[in-house]
Amino acid sequence: MSWFKRLRNNFRGNTISQRISEEIEFHLEERVDELIEQGMSAEEARALATRQFGNRTLHKETTREMDLLGWVEALGKNIRYGFRMLARDRGFTTVAVLTLALGIGINTSIFSLISNRLLKPLPYKDVDRLVMVRETRLDVPEDRTAAVSNFVAWRDRNRVFEHIGTSNDATLSTMEEEPQRLIGLRVQYGYLEALGAKPILGRLISLEDCKLGNGEVVVLSHQLWQRRYAGDRHVVGKVIPAGMRNFTIIGVLSPDFVPFSFDSLQPEVEFWIPYEFTNTHMRSHARYLWVTARLKDGISLEHAQAEMTRIASQLAKENPEKNRGWGVTLVPITEAATGDVRKGLLTLQGAVGFVLLLACANVAGLLLARLSSRQHEIAMRTALGAGRGRLIFQFLTESVMLSVLSAPLALLIAYSGIRVLALYGPGDNFRNLAIDHRVLAFTALISILTGLVFGLIPAMQGSRRNLAAMLTDSGRATTAGSSRQRLRSVLVVSTIAIALVLLTGTGLMLNTFIRLVGVDPGFDTKNLLTFQLLLPTGEYFKDEGTRNGIAVVRPSPRLPLVFEQLLERLSKLPGVQSAAISATPPLSGWRHQTAFTLDASPKTGPDTQARGRLPYRQRGLFRHPQGPTLAGSPFRFARLLQRSLGRNRKSIHGTKILA
Repeated sequence: MSWFKRLRNNFRGNTISQRISEEIEFHLEERVDELIEQGMSAEEARALATRQFGNRTLHKETTREMDLLGWVEALGKNIRYGFRMLARDRGFTTVAVLTLALGIGINTSIFSLISNRLLKPLPYKDVDRLVMVRETRLDVPEDRTAAVSNFVAWRDRNRVFEHIGTSNDATLSTMEEEPQRLIGLRVQYGYLEALGAKPILGRLISLEDCKLGNGEVVVLSHQLWQRRYAGDRHVVGKVIPAGMRNFTIIGVLSPDFVPFSFDSLQPEVEFWIPYEFTNTHMRSHARYLWVTARLKDGISLEHAQAEMTRIASQLAKENPEKNRGWGVTLVPITEAATGDVRKGLLTLQGAVGFVLLLACANVAGLLLARLSSRQHEIAMRTALGAGRGRLIFQFLTESVMLSVLSAPLALLIAYSGIRVLALYGPGDNFRNLAIDHRVLAFTALISILTGLVFGLIPAMQGSRRNLAAMLTDSGRATTAGSSRQRLRSVLVVSTIAIALVLLTGTGLMLNTFIRLVGVDPGFDTKNLLTFQLLLPTGEYFKDEGTRNGIAVVRPSPRLPLVFEQLLERLSKLPGVQSAAISATPPLSGWRHQTAFTLDASPKTGPDTQARGRLPYRQRGLFRHPQGPTLAGSPFRFARLLQRSLGRNRKSIHGTKILA
């Protein structure tokens, strides 16, 4: 009989038993009839046939073993018996289930992070053909973003990419009755095409749009289209007023498209505008572009890497000042998406694994203690013929039942943990966490393995019983043997050791968190509001080439007046104490620096130069946040911008940063 039929028969137990009994009776009656035909009486024939047939119960069991999977039947009996035992000892069951649910639930929460960041496939077609193109210093194996001129050379010279494009962050502050700050990306032609973006309305950003002066167009995400324009099918051609620039809508992307930049998915992105490269961009040595490319069909990663290495060598020969010592590295997009977080997440999963081990040790200790009350039961089952393997099977079944019973509560704890991570976790990636099929499979697997782990030691100990001693004790409480005492001692020591490790790690993390929260930024952060103003390229800034490899941009003479008027109007708004302008907001993580030389220092050699923030500051920036000004008065932004670089001495404003 096939394995499948035997498995199916396990779920037809009563029918199979009745059929076997009827078949045995049929053969017995057939033999009785044969003996009667030979001249024997009915009583003599039945007695002889019964003796010849043998033990009918044994034949019935043998036939059942042939028709059924014995271990499945035994498992069913163990489960029914286990439910009765757990229901009888409800206090133990409740404590064990709650302990296991906490350990399994915490592990499931962290695994949901791993599933979302490491196991979940990126939502792109032929994702194995997508790569991040990065510049790398040959003497320091560290991947960097790319310089503008090098990207243009890669785009024009490569023969291995179907599409190649760049991305960087961008924001739009709409000028309407209800202004909104929109988060988006500034992209070059090829970026959206490489990721397989498809417009449901209009078109994508073209190479012509990326030329200087043509960049006032925008492609909307499906989410922004629905929220802001209520799904208007005639949205193409409408204008989004954003400060001093107006962006014309040229397309809307499909709802399933999720952009990728900064080595991670960016679901919060709501629009895409062209990246206009100026002459300053082309001459600059700065490397800040995130380059994404799609390999041509049939091109291997090794072939593409060799091609880009060749182009990098050419660029180093053509412009050694800028590119000597720099190479190119192709990183698969899946590796780029997980590289920075893989080690941290796996370490975190290992850390919470100790919580599960602690739960297992506690429940194993409870099971060992519970064995004392089951000595009479074990003795009776052993006396009736139950072997050690059958006892171990029964104990392991009960252990797995405990962990399986804790699984629903563990999922509830995991869901609560996921909601907490979504509310307080950094970045939008935490908001996409969910209990999917991978998380459910993990919970089921870890529940079964947990039951086997914490149930194995008690099962082995419980099956090693002295039958005569247990029958003599008649179920009364006895002094634990030395072997069981040693096991309990090991479990206690293990529990304390694991708890000590967890407490130490928790203490260190809390200490780090308290220190980070208590860091003094140097100014009062209460009631501060920031916004960004996007200015038209070429209208308010003029390219001045490069100086020592650094791009130099001269502000338009109109710019100081614009900012002065803006600050004056902002300062007069009700509730505004002061207003200020900065090239970068405080605590934003971005740094614009320039070099300055003190009068008393020699003007030769980079070692004599002090580095400081690019002094695009305005009155109020140092005055309103309480504390940073040590001496002097805030400089005026308009006066500073009107001075030419190198011609007039810059004022140095004393702050805590420079102190």
